Amino acid sequence: EDARAPAPKEKTKYADFVSLTNDEHSSLVAKLGEDGAKRCIEILDNYKGSTGRKYKSDYRTILNWVVQRYEEEQSRKRRDKPSGNIFLEDDV
Repeated sequence: EDARAPAPKEKTKYADFVSLTNDEHSSLVAKLGEDGAKRCIEILDNYKGSTGRKYKSDYRTILNWVVQRYEEEQSRKRRDKPSGNIFLEDDV
């Protein structure tokens, strides 16, 4: 019987600096949708690329703070989008 730890799951490179297992990627897509997962990977990729930071788990890092950053970005977009109601626009 082999008592060694199970081999680490194969990680796929989703960006220059971001690697996730298939399960991790699927979980992100389930939580955030295809676009959200892609954007979170992009945010982390840019951050790691510009700072040289390394993390044990990119997936955990995304859950830890990248998702928050992404959600703030989304709510800013929603806030900045013109409502379509000319009476609510500032520059009328």
